[in-house]
Amino acid sequence: VEKKGVDILASVPGRVGHLRAHRKVVFQASPNLAIIKYWGKEDHRLNLPMNASLSVPLGDLWSRVALWPSRVDDWEGDLSRVTVDTREKIKSFFALVRSQYSELPRLTGTCQTNFFPGCGIASSSSFYAALAAAMLDMIGIREPSVVARIARLGSGSATRSVHNNAWVAWLPGSTYDSVGYPLEEANLPTNWYNVALVYDKTHKKLSSREGH
Repeated sequence: VEKKGVDILASVPGRVGHLRAHRKVVFQASPNLAIIKYWGKEDHRLNLPMNASLSVPLGDLWSRVALWPSRVDDWEGDLSRVTVDTREKIKSFFALVRSQYSELPRLTGTCQTNFFPGCGIASSSSFYAALAAAMLDMIGIREPSVVARIARLGSGSATRSVHNNAWVAWLPGSTYDSVGYPLEEANLPTNWYNVALVYDKTHKKLSSREGH
C-alpha cells in the first residue's frame, strides 16, 4: 500500500492494528537539495551542524520505507540500491532510537527508491526521514519536530527531508532544537521543476559523512 507525493507525516495505512504483530507501516520522503549547505559538525554522534543550511525538496524523487514488528531487528532487500549504509548501521540506528523509546518493538524493514544512491542526490536524507517517521509512527508519535530530530540522528540532512514540498532551514543548536523546519511564511518560490541527470551509476568516492 502506498501514497506518492504526500506529506511524510501522513502514514500509509497498512494492516490495521496499533503495534500488533501484523501491523505494517509505509512512509515516503523526498531527498533535498541544499542551496546553502552545512559542512562540519559540532557533534558527530548527534549530527549537530556547525553552520545553518537551507534546502529545497526534490519532489519527483523518493525513498519509500516499509516497517513491521519482528522477533529481531533485520532488513530485507538489496541495500546498495537504496542507501550507502549497511545493515549494521541501520540496526545501530534502530538500537539508538530504542534507547530513547523503549516501547519500540524489534523491526524488519525494506525500502524502494526511484533514484540511485551515492551519486550526489543525498539518498540518506530521504531514507532516514522515511525510516524515522515509520519507526515513530509504530508507537504513535507523529510530531514533526520529533521526527526531524530522530531523522537527524541517522543522517544530518534527513532532518530537512521530513517536510516535503517546502523550503527548509536547519540551524545549529542543541539536540532538541537543531532540527529542520519549513519556511512557510518566507515568500520563497515554490513552482520549480526538478531534473536529475545521472551519468555514472557508481558510488561517489567521498561520502558527505566522511567530508564532514
